[in-house]
Amino acid sequence: MMVLLYFFLGILLPSKISSIDSASSAGFKRQVRQSEAFKVAEQAMLKSMGLKTRPRPRKGFRVPKYMLDLYNSDIEHPEWTSTRFRFANKWTSVNTVRAFHHQDDLFQRQAGKKTIIKFDLSTFPKHEAVHSAELRLFKKEPMKLANNTHIRIKLYRVTQTSWQPMLTTTLIDSRIVNITAKGWETFDVRTAVDHWIRNPLNNLGLEVQITSRDGKPVNISATEFTTNIENREKERPLLVTYAHDPHNHHHVRKKRSTHSSRKRKRPQYCRRHALAVDFSDVGWNDWIVAPRGYDSFYCGGECPYPITKHLNGTNHAIVQTIIKGVNPKVPNVCCIPTTLSPINMLYMDASDKVVLKKYKEMVVEGCGCR
Repeated sequence: MMVLLYFFLGILLPSKISSIDSASSAGFKRQVRQSEAFKVAEQAMLKSMGLKTRPRPRKGFRVPKYMLDLYNSDIEHPEWTSTRFRFANKWTSVNTVRAFHHQDDLFQRQAGKKTIIKFDLSTFPKHEAVHSAELRLFKKEPMKLANNTHIRIKLYRVTQTSWQPMLTTTLIDSRIVNITAKGWETFDVRTAVDHWIRNPLNNLGLEVQITSRDGKPVNISATEFTTNIENREKERPLLVTYAHDPHNHHHVRKKRSTHSSRKRKRPQYCRRHALAVDFSDVGWNDWIVAPRGYDSFYCGGECPYPITKHLNGTNHAIVQTIIKGVNPKVPNVCCIPTTLSPINMLYMDASDKVVLKKYKEMVVEGCGCR
């Protein structure tokens, strides 16, 4: 992925536009983004990220606060480089989190205080393994219920078969909820999500039932329980999946950094150089929520003979430089990244789904002659 990133960003060479004013710079960048070379590079980079097309989010779309909190809560381990998330100082087994808002036309109040909520999972990648999934419902301001401070919320998967056309339900989770407290309530829906991914045509949604603690009917529906017109975007039901993408897995113990801030006598030798990536330069700032940019770094410099220890050369590279001394046709060894680390990216995909993913090999940590 780092090679693609270099090629992609290399089309917008900063050195070409650093000497001209900002207006001309902006015009140059627009011109480059319209070129065929840029489009080919962009498509290759998107493909490496698991995206078929460039996302173009609709206006007014809001990223759930829960996803922003997850993005900010991932804590890097001091001894390991990993694409696995580490929330609250605890390792998880996932590297991808996706958020799905319910489909508006299928959040309907039904007879008997039942409510159907449906989520579109048709774009969920088949190669990702779901480790857990939860439905998040926001309970509004404290409610009043005669002689009771708690209610029971039951969650059912709605099903239908060819031999049984009538809709049926399967209980997947049930919880006792305190109605005097405001906030989010979560429910385990992994079994339903697994079923929908394997059988997308059978995704008929979730049925939410609210009863008293002992199962008696109450005059509260799920729509009344969760819907607040003023804060609708902030408090609407949310389905969150936690999955592992095997194509993007990386988990190794960190090596000692091979770059150094000390001044060298020959600064042109192979070393790490600064490179700041700004997603607005390539026009991706409308769908990448965070980070807006990051320090990518790059490797550059000579790999002279003899290769000394601080140049982090392999035995093969050392032998190659020796052979080149007697055979000029042998190519020079190259200064390349030897250690790379991942970054978190929070973005909206082409289906307006919010994704938090940890991408491997995005930051150069060390360089060497290879």
